[in-house]
Amino acid sequence: MRPNFAAVITGLAISLGAMSALAQGTAFTYQGRLASGSNAANGSFDLTFGLFSVASGSGQVGGTITLSAVGVTNGLFTVALDFGANFPGPNRWLEIAVRTNGGGTFTTLTPRQELTPTPYAIYSENAATANNFNGTLSNAQLANSTITVNAGTGLSGGGTVALGSSTTLNNAGVLSVTGNADITASTVGGAVTLGDTATSANTASAIVKRDASGNFSVGNIDFASGDFVVGPQPSMPAIISRAGAGTYSVLWSDNSGNVFLGEQAGTDNYGLGTLSGSGNTIMGYAADINLGSGNYNTALGGSALLQNYSGVNNIALGYGAGYNILTGSNNIDIFVDTVGNQGGNENNTIRIGTQGTQTRTFVAGVFGATSASGVPVYVNTSGQLGTLTSSARFKENIHGMDDASEALLGLRPVTFRYKSELDPQGIPQFGLVAEEVEQVDPDLVARDDKNQIYTVRYEAVNAMLLNEFLKQHRTVKDQAAEIGQLRARLDKLEQLLVK
Repeated sequence: MRPNFAAVITGLAISLGAMSALAQGTAFTYQGRLASGSNAANGSFDLTFGLFSVASGSGQVGGTITLSAVGVTNGLFTVALDFGANFPGPNRWLEIAVRTNGGGTFTTLTPRQELTPTPYAIYSENAATANNFNGTLSNAQLANSTITVNAGTGLSGGGTVALGSSTTLNNAGVLSVTGNADITASTVGGAVTLGDTATSANTASAIVKRDASGNFSVGNIDFASGDFVVGPQPSMPAIISRAGAGTYSVLWSDNSGNVFLGEQAGTDNYGLGTLSGSGNTIMGYAADINLGSGNYNTALGGSALLQNYSGVNNIALGYGAGYNILTGSNNIDIFVDTVGNQGGNENNTIRIGTQGTQTRTFVAGVFGATSASGVPVYVNTSGQLGTLTSSARFKENIHGMDDASEALLGLRPVTFRYKSELDPQGIPQFGLVAEEVEQVDPDLVARDDKNQIYTVRYEAVNAMLLNEFLKQHRTVKDQAAEIGQLRARLDKLEQLLVK
């Protein structure tokens, strides 16, 4: 039967391991008492020993020592244990587990046993006693009697130095440090400290530095030459250069009246030729990056007039405005991006806004301003504004309308109000329903960019009404002539009847 090791094991660390004149080992002898139930144990047992930093719980230090076939007589046993250098000073507890020699699992005994101070009786205490309790060791008592001193950068000397001796390190690099009004220098205890008088304030005769927020105060900046050039440009002196920028410009101007602001602005990054244009104002990242021989262009916005090389008198405002203009001239593009109303390489064109982005337009100075002459303005599905032309020089295949206008007789005039989101005031309207008109004559309706029925071509309806009016007018005129002839014949008949 397996013994019941429920009893508490007690023990005492009774001696140190062997010691030499210069050092000592880390082993110690432990004597314990083992009981099985209420009786002292006898026989051979397997024991494990673990060292802990606390009385219970986790905190094991070092490895576990396993000893087999330990003899126990009348409950007493003695073992030699070595946990290495795991006795730095704090208390240590020993946890022991036991089993019958070679059989079953180990039973951990509780509580852990606190070790007596014996393992901490290190040789230094004896050395201190031998040296009048002052804790000093002689050189002969140390394993090494020399140290090596390595001289750092700018110093010479050092090397192997015997304990108790001295060495001198010499200044081999820095001969002297001298300050000035802007950069100060001081030497304290062999250390050289450099300082400066820099300030973020607008102070005369001072080095400028940024404050904790990255800002600094400036007064007036005066360029006596009249030039302000930032970023290197071929054959142009740079007042302020952008490190590593190459042909990337931040702000520069030249003697041809060009002004460029923005990284890569006007830098001919496509390499089509050298800049020979004049009178250009280019501002924005990569704005008119392709500029070569073009003159009097204004590009304000990232990638504005991006591809323009030789076009002249173009104005582009906003990101990507005038993006597709390469050689075109006399164009005005305002806030037209590269995915909307961007147009092409065109001339004499004005583009404002992006189709599908801007959905309402307000223009002051139109309503209430009388224009005694002029023509109506129309807009197509691309947003292009224009007027209808009636001169024969703009037309071909001209024919009389004849009976085509009779389609009007099938139309149904209606009264209505627009939906509230279109007209919150709900003003009464008069007109036609485009879907009904399309059933009568598809040529009388206009469709949107999705080919859905959008509105009635009222100008065409008016022309057809005129044709119907003229037809009726001719009919009435013919009828009046016929009535006149009938009246004359009646008059003659009346005269004959009277006779």
